[in-house]
Amino acid sequence: MKKLLYYLAILNLLDGFLTALGLHFNVIEESNPLMGNLYDLHPFLFLSLKIILSFVLIILSIFISAESKVKLLAAGASIMYSIVCLLHSVWIFSLIV
Repeated sequence: MKKLLYYLAILNLLDGFLTALGLHFNVIEESNPLMGNLYDLHPFLFLSLKIILSFVLIILSIFISAESKVKLLAAGASIMYSIVCLLHSVWIFSLIV
């Protein structure tokens, strides 16, 4: 369970930094309205929230047992974030080539 939540925290950070980079260079658009508004206020707020949420996941990994129902939720979120990171790699690759 710890590894899954660590993985999710890393994906969340990676998504945050890649999204901020893509938004800064006007290569992508943020599809989450809440995060888009936060980025529009200031990119530092956007990245700060992503960092805070990743730390929350790491702290949760200490207190949540392996048989918790959160494991299923974390697995689903990890799959979704993995897909998002793959989408990020598509636009990064298109910039390089």
